[in-house]
Amino acid sequence: MTKYRIGVQWDADFVATGCDGRQLPESSEVYAEAPMLRGDGSEMPYADYCAYYGDPERHIGAAVVVDRMRPEDRDWVRVTGLYDIDLMDDSPEASEVPVGGHTTRWYYPDRLPVGYLGEVARELLQEAGYGATE
Repeated sequence: MTKYRIGVQWDADFVATGCDGRQLPESSEVYAEAPMLRGDGSEMPYADYCAYYGDPERHIGAAVVVDRMRPEDRDWVRVTGLYDIDLMDDSPEASEVPVGGHTTRWYYPDRLPVGYLGEVARELLQEAGYGATE
């Protein structure tokens, strides 16, 4: 029987970028070209943006990886992964990321990480062949 596991990792090399791909914080001129919109459609003032979304210290870089072990394998084999996932430090998903170390927090198909990381894990499991007839 083939086994699968999902790992959530902290990406120590992650660099938070703005809407134009440049490293945060964005200048007011760059922000003015493509301001962030609030839920009601109004533009978020630059100062408000800088205090939260535009603050690179508020961003956490994460990765989700999927490993597989077939009966003939002697160890886990990395099948797929998604890196450079940008999370805000107060998001529910942020608590799933083992920040500050080179560790991996492991999950299995019957218990996935919360929120967006769980959605990514489901897609990656499918891509890796989980649930396919063996």
